[in-house]
Amino acid sequence: MTSSTSKTGWVCIGTSGKTVDGREIKPEWLTQMAETYDPEYYTACLWPDHKRVTPLGHVEALKTQQEGNVIKLFAILSPTIALIELNKTGRYAFCSIEPKENFAGKGVWYLGALGVTDEPASTGTTHMKFSKSLSVIGQSQLWANSTGNNYMNKNTPTISELLANMRMSFVPGTQSNFGNLDPSASGALRSAIVQATPFLELLTFLDVSDPTAPLFDPIKSGLRTGRKERSRFLVTADPK
Repeated sequence: MTSSTSKTGWVCIGTSGKTVDGREIKPEWLTQMAETYDPEYYTACLWPDHKRVTPLGHVEALKTQQEGNVIKLFAILSPTIALIELNKTGRYAFCSIEPKENFAGKGVWYLGALGVTDEPASTGTTHMKFSKSLSVIGQSQLWANSTGNNYMNKNTPTISELLANMRMSFVPGTQSNFGNLDPSASGALRSAIVQATPFLELLTFLDVSDPTAPLFDPIKSGLRTGRKERSRFLVTADPK
C-alpha cells in the first residue's frame, strides 16, 4: 500500500456500457468488484497511464450505485503528494479501471488496479480536482481570525484567506524580546504555513512557554542551562 495521509470523497471511476474505445463494461463486473474489494487482501494501486512505474496512490473502498439504466462504480482514493501536485497542473484528472476476471482463482471480478489518465476512458466518470475535494486525515489545526473565532479545517481555507483574516497581535517589544506573536497569532501563522502546501505537514513545531528564555547554552553546545537575563547559570547544565 502506498504511503498517503489524504483521501477523497466518493468519485466515479467507471460506468457500465460501452467505453470510448469500443470495449464494454458489464454491470456485474462493477457489482462484483465493489462487493469483493478488500484493501487488506489486495490493494488496487493508482498507476500513471496504467504504467507500472511509481504508484501515485491506492484505492481505499468501492461501492456501486444505479443511475437510470447504468451501474456506476465509485471509489475513495488515497493519492500521494506527487499525484496531488500533478493534478494541480491539470494532469491525471480521470480514472480508468483494470477489472480482473477470476481473480486469484476465486471466480469473481476484482479491481486489480486503477489507471490515472489525462482523458476519460469511460463516460460519466468524475473529473478530479484534488485541491477542492480532498479531506485530509489527521489532527486538524486551529486558527483564529480577526474576530477571535476558532475554525477546524473541515473546509480548508485558502492560504490567502488565512493570511487575510489572521489576527497579528504582538507582545510589546523590549530590548530582550524584540516583540513576539501572542498565542492566537502564533497558532494562526502556524496553521497558514502548514496548509500552504502538503509538504509542510511533515514539519515539527516546538512550543515554548517563555519565548525569551534560551534553550541551549552557546558556550556548551547541546546542554540546557536555564540561563536567564543577567545571570550566567541559574541551574546546573542538564544534558537531557
